[in-house]
Amino acid sequence: MERIQQYLDVVPLPLLGLGAIAAAMVFLLIPPRLRLPSMLIFMVVWVTVSRLSGLGIIAGVAKVSAVGAYLAVAVAAQIDPGPKRPVPPVGYIYPLMAFVSILFILTVTDVSLALALRVQWIALVFAAIAVARTVVDAASLMRVLAPIVIGLVISTGITMAPLLLNPGDAFRAGLGRFEPYGASSNQIGVAFSMMIVFGFLGMQLVRNIMYKVVLGGAAGAALGMGLLTGSRSTMITAIVPLIPQLRGLIKRPVVLVLVGILAVSLIPFVLGKSEDNTFKRFGSLETSRVQIFVQYVTGSIAERPLLGLTGTTGQSFIGDDEADSHSHNAYLDLAYQGGIIYLFPMLVVVGYTFYCMLYTWKNRRLVYDVEPLMISVLAVQLGMMYAHGFVNGAIYYPTYVWAFVHVLLSLIFMGMAHDIKLGGFGIRTGALGLAYSDADSYGDYDDADYGQHQYGQDEYRESGYDYDADEPYGPSQERA
Repeated sequence: MERIQQYLDVVPLPLLGLGAIAAAMVFLLIPPRLRLPSMLIFMVVWVTVSRLSGLGIIAGVAKVSAVGAYLAVAVAAQIDPGPKRPVPPVGYIYPLMAFVSILFILTVTDVSLALALRVQWIALVFAAIAVARTVVDAASLMRVLAPIVIGLVISTGITMAPLLLNPGDAFRAGLGRFEPYGASSNQIGVAFSMMIVFGFLGMQLVRNIMYKVVLGGAAGAALGMGLLTGSRSTMITAIVPLIPQLRGLIKRPVVLVLVGILAVSLIPFVLGKSEDNTFKRFGSLETSRVQIFVQYVTGSIAERPLLGLTGTTGQSFIGDDEADSHSHNAYLDLAYQGGIIYLFPMLVVVGYTFYCMLYTWKNRRLVYDVEPLMISVLAVQLGMMYAHGFVNGAIYYPTYVWAFVHVLLSLIFMGMAHDIKLGGFGIRTGALGLAYSDADSYGDYDDADYGQHQYGQDEYRESGYDYDADEPYGPSQERA
């Protein structure tokens, strides 16, 4: 309760109410076709700003209103004029367990904070579901991912400002780790990781040279700042999804030259702001996470394996006091908070997501009009998010854009796998039996220029596309 009261002292409820009314009016004034992209950009920036405590009242307002940003995205997606797909059956586990998880934390010492985070998680889940329902083909996929990337570019600019304005205060004293506006290096690092991956991917997919420069510049700056955080997990989650992109970079000399120029200019500038001991952590594998893992498994989780914190007294929602630390592990967090009752259904979602992700990647030639490179990168990115969960709990914390992107990609891959089994992702045919199979539902969608061409399987073959090629690419996006 104390932490929530601190934010309410900074942002009085009447002021918050007036802000909500003003935001609702702006929301209604945005043209329908631009509402969802606009809300996605705003949400990414606003949730990131909520992590930057050094921004004072701005960060306070962002923190208490971030749930509103998720709800705005959910509403914008729900009333979007384009077609909608049904929610994958396994996807319903997300909202079901979001509500059930409230029962686990009603008696914890920090119940107000716990409830606030639970409500925000529920809003995040409904936002991700609503957005995923709008992804029915290549054009709608890009219409969702592009605003997220734009939001990441803006967020990268905001977090880079301390390096330009006052670099001395941008590092944690004694450790030399980059903490823009007071954000924890491990927490802000995941935002840098996403910008690196999506920035370099975008450079290969867009044709406009100015867009390439902006995306490459943001990705280069994020790479430099990611190194400055000294976060090993940040750099691993950024580097591994870049591996599928290496071949594409080599085949695109213009992009490769731009990457080289940006690397030579931006990265040394950013790294030049560092202290001498910033990079020492990269040379060591030493970590306390193994000991913390053992403490949780043999301690609080072993004592309450079935229901976690349900009905307990004197326990904290954030972490086990006896372990003297939060778990640094998303899956231990689930087991600690709700025991097997909470952990098992969420692991079912993880397992099914991996199945859908691998199935989609294996059959990526049936994801029409989408670059196979994008499918590969998104799959590796989501896999690294789950791997990152073993050293950080961000994928299930609604105060991170990382969590929203994780749930969104999970649902998108579920939908893609479903469509592929019925003929292919992006086909408009009543045989699929999906909510968007009715051609009339595409009226506003096409009029708004969300997508002008879709390929059925026969059209794909007639286009000259080689189904036996080692590297299948959509007919409208063949590599030069």
